[in-house]
Amino acid sequence: MASNETLSKTAYGGVDGTKYVPHVKNKSGISELKISTIFLGILMSVLFAGANTYLGLTAGITIAAGIPSAILGGGLLVAIFRRKSILEGNMIQSMASAGESIASGVIFVLPAIIITGAVFDPFQAIVAALVGMLLGSAVMLLVRKYLIIQSHGDLLYPESMAISEVLVASDAQGEGLKILAIGGAIGGLVKSLGSEVFAFFNSAPTVVISSMKAQLGVAVAPALVGVGYIVGIEVGLAMVAGTVLANFAMIPLFGFFGALTPDLIVFPSTVPLSEMSPSAIGSKYTRYIGAGAIATGGLITIVKIMPTVFVSIKKTLSNISVTTSDNYDPDLSLKLAIAMAIFSFVVVAIIPGQLFVGLIAATLVVVCSVLFAIVGARMTGIIGTSNLPVSGMTIASLLVITPAFVLLGHKDINAIGIIVLLGTTVVTAISLTAGFSQSLKATFIIGGTTKQVQKMYMLSAVVGVLVVVGLIYVLEQAYGFSKEGSILIAPQANLVSMIITGITDGNLPWVFILSGVAIAIALALLKLPIMSIAIGFYLPITTVFAVFIGGLLRVIVERKYKNDPTMLDNKITKGTILAAGLVAGEALIGLFAAIIAVAMGNVELMNKVGSKLIGENISTSITVGILALIVLLIIVYKIIVKNNTKTQ
Repeated sequence: MASNETLSKTAYGGVDGTKYVPHVKNKSGISELKISTIFLGILMSVLFAGANTYLGLTAGITIAAGIPSAILGGGLLVAIFRRKSILEGNMIQSMASAGESIASGVIFVLPAIIITGAVFDPFQAIVAALVGMLLGSAVMLLVRKYLIIQSHGDLLYPESMAISEVLVASDAQGEGLKILAIGGAIGGLVKSLGSEVFAFFNSAPTVVISSMKAQLGVAVAPALVGVGYIVGIEVGLAMVAGTVLANFAMIPLFGFFGALTPDLIVFPSTVPLSEMSPSAIGSKYTRYIGAGAIATGGLITIVKIMPTVFVSIKKTLSNISVTTSDNYDPDLSLKLAIAMAIFSFVVVAIIPGQLFVGLIAATLVVVCSVLFAIVGARMTGIIGTSNLPVSGMTIASLLVITPAFVLLGHKDINAIGIIVLLGTTVVTAISLTAGFSQSLKATFIIGGTTKQVQKMYMLSAVVGVLVVVGLIYVLEQAYGFSKEGSILIAPQANLVSMIITGITDGNLPWVFILSGVAIAIALALLKLPIMSIAIGFYLPITTVFAVFIGGLLRVIVERKYKNDPTMLDNKITKGTILAAGLVAGEALIGLFAAIIAVAMGNVELMNKVGSKLIGENISTSITVGILALIVLLIIVYKIIVKNNTKTQ
């Protein structure tokens, strides 16, 4: 193990990157890559790819895998193989980050194929995502030394440093694993007993205020509570602001005008406004307002970072020849990077099925992928992957690719499917490069072998692609993306669907979308968090309030220990680990339930278990659902504040 127990100050800067001495000064006797390491890395990749696929499609939110996978992977290494190695821990978390990065990109775009009604071919989807993986990897092989080594101290990579600190912490592999496992058990148990599996209680207790066409509710969802704890109260409050505007201002207004004119039918609905429920109004109208605000927020973000875009591209491209010529911790072959880029171009050119269209598409996709991947990798060094505007960069790319197809006369449903595939390639390249740069920075700080991490990251990314595409197919079969009341909200993919179909056929309720645009501009002028407020417009009120309650729980913990900074840090970290467990546990049970539902051919067969054993009145009761949430929160709080557990 490393001789020192904490990272040196030079890990954060103050020294030339080529002269930085990594945490592990001498690798002799410290294992880094074994069959067991690969096994655990693949396992973590599958786990976090699956968790983020489920969480992203049901709640529109994803979590970073670096810290929880460093804890879980290192703990399993000790528990199963009786071996402790910081370098293996870094390898495992890097491979986990690959799966998570793939999921965090692919789910934003690929489900739009199903939503638009185009044919979903799993093989084509896998190819599109793999091409994005190759492009992103090629970019990272070219720019790694400049971004990671030459920019050491200038680009901090905050999440990489947090991962490195966790890897170094001596007890992160012991008690932290226990807390993560407890969180997983709680999340899995609550999910199993809820409405979407065995239905012993109402997972989304909601009160409808019929007189004003409004509703108020909260999801009994450990994963959402965990996400709220991780992201904090500020994001939660911003989301609540959006959902309050949607559910207590916009929807009641629609209901009011519907009551004045009982037979009024407003596109895109085919049902009279007066007969629509609050949730139906939200789905048909305020959702489009939220979509307009989200798209505008993403574009505003892109405009704001344009100076960074130009600086990133200029500095990176001007340093490629320098950064790939030295022998300091060498990367995989430059020839390999060029070969991957050329191969990707050829594959993308084949996808449309017509040579000229294919060449245009391949040029646009490769240019957008490379440029935004460079930007994403550099911005990760400033703000981390969790805050990276991947959706905004993807939207900007689609606003270039889609009109090109329309101008070439291709705007039928087959063309829409191809555009979504191309968008999947771009978003995969961006998200993968961001996660790749973060993992390679942690490798640089700890002292791992770059080539080994690059090989295993790409291997794990391939596994991630197969897992994510497979799960999208299974979830569609079990619940359906377009079914009324489906748990598969997929807000980003729905937004992508709206953008592409809106450009190709113009058949969109533009008045609502433009209202969202105006709201986003107003929020920008007020310097308020556009994306968080807009997502509150888009997501169900039950989802938003569950995230808010998680953030509120964190506030309670912070206030309890505000006079003891050491204990405060300990409890916040402990809560974060527990929250990651809640997310993973619920997601795994949700995925297992979907697989079982597909095998049984009917998801409702599981849902009838609770009502048959305890009665439908109890299993659907709002009061019982609220009580289940209260019990969950009390248990989580008690675990966090328990004083005989130490975590880092």
